[in-house]
Amino acid sequence: LHDPETLRRTRALDTATARCYAASRDERSGSEMKIEVGRIQANGVVGAGGGGFPAHVKMAASGVDTVIVNAAECEPLLHKDKELLLHRGAALLAGLRTALERTGAKEGVVGIKESHSEEIDALRPHLPKGVRVQPLADAYPSVD
Repeated sequence: LHDPETLRRTRALDTATARCYAASRDERSGSEMKIEVGRIQANGVVGAGGGGFPAHVKMAASGVDTVIVNAAECEPLLHKDKELLLHRGAALLAGLRTALERTGAKEGVVGIKESHSEEIDALRPHLPKGVRVQPLADAYPSVD
C-alpha cells in the first residue's frame, strides 16, 4: 500500500490517484517530482473503478468544469483511500492541481465519507485555491 511505484501503476484519478500526476514536492525527500502525461500512458495507469479507463485520456480532456477525486471507499473493508489521504495527502492535492491545470477545470472536489474526520481535518489546511472537501454520507452502494 505504501509503495509509490505500486500506487502509481495501479490507481488513476478515480480515487486518490491524482496524488502522483503533478509537479510537486515529494513528501519524503522534499525533491521536485514531475510526472508527465506520457509517463502516465507509458506506465499504463488506469482508473480504479473497474472499467480500466486510461488516466492519460482523462488528463488530456478539455472543457472540464470540475475534477473529482473519489475517495469514498465503496467497499466496507477497504481503507486505501483513507490511508492515501492521511499519508500522501500533499501529493494527492498536488496531483489534483495538475489535473485542474491540464483540463482547465475551475473546481476540484475531494469526496470522502464524513465519518473519516481525521483525514478531512488533515487535508483542509492544505487545500489549494479552487479545491474543497465534500463530506459524503457513510453508506455503501448496493445493487440488486
